[in-house]
Amino acid sequence: MNNRILRVERLTGIPRQRVRYYREKGIIPSRKEKAGSRQFYVYQDEDIEKLKWIDRLLTMGLKLNNAAFVYEHHRDKLSGDFLELLKIISVN
Repeated sequence: MNNRILRVERLTGIPRQRVRYYREKGIIPSRKEKAGSRQFYVYQDEDIEKLKWIDRLLTMGLKLNNAAFVYEHHRDKLSGDFLELLKIISVN
């Protein structure tokens, strides 16, 4: 499903300014959709899921590039146990 930025903000709780920042940094893909003479950035469901996880990882103290790396390379392992381990690591 193609979601525009306001819907992404509602679904994730992440302010649209931060979503734009993540897009500009290449954390989420930059896709455009044309509607008449206007163009809108659109976000897929997997982008929304990624944003939610990255936001969680950031609240644990990871930097943005590290959070994106963890998500990209370990997304299949993201579960409660893995998040607990990250909490321990980020405290030390």
